[in-house]
Amino acid sequence: MFRKLLARLSDRMLWRLLRENMRLQVFNYGTAIAAMVVIAVTTALTAWIMRDIIDSMMTSGDRAQVFAVAASVALIFAVKGLATYLQVVSLSRAGNSIVAAQQRKLYDRILQHGVAFFNDRASSDLLMRMTLSAESARRVIDTIVMSFVRDLLSLLGLVAVMFYQQPALSLFSLIFGPAAMFGIRKILGRVRQIMEAEMASAAEIIKVIQETSAGI
Repeated sequence: MFRKLLARLSDRMLWRLLRENMRLQVFNYGTAIAAMVVIAVTTALTAWIMRDIIDSMMTSGDRAQVFAVAASVALIFAVKGLATYLQVVSLSRAGNSIVAAQQRKLYDRILQHGVAFFNDRASSDLLMRMTLSAESARRVIDTIVMSFVRDLLSLLGLVAVMFYQQPALSLFSLIFGPAAMFGIRKILGRVRQIMEAEMASAAEIIKVIQETSAGI
């Protein structure tokens, strides 16, 4: 019951975070999403053209085919590089604006508390909340956008190419793929625990440095 309540609260916070921030950064996220679509298409084309690359290497004397394949590869990676640049720039602009907005909200919220609130909490803890909490909001949105657009479309494109070129091998990978996903999930859980411990350690280090500086 308690886990279900936490899940509902987390979903509500997530949707509120997306609704409040993506609406204000619709242009930047729209540009990033368009760039991600191009990245997904070029990623699938990269896998598609590998067969032509191998064929051109095995075929001797056909220079026209070699130059055509080389030009196609260069074009694919040029378009992908440009789209990646647009994605990084757009997400960085949107993310920086989100971090600034979240820090202003946290700062205004902290100022509403009385003196007892600051006496019970170390300044290092408040500093970590101001920095990491705002940065976490940016990371969550970036992860959702990239996962549901770039990664999902790239996966669909690669799976389509895989089934078209090698149906038997593709079926084999889909049978044993869920076992690998289970292992990745366990690893991500361990990484989450390490990140929580790292945040606590960083706050403690800042606290010790401040106490040492005050003593000096």
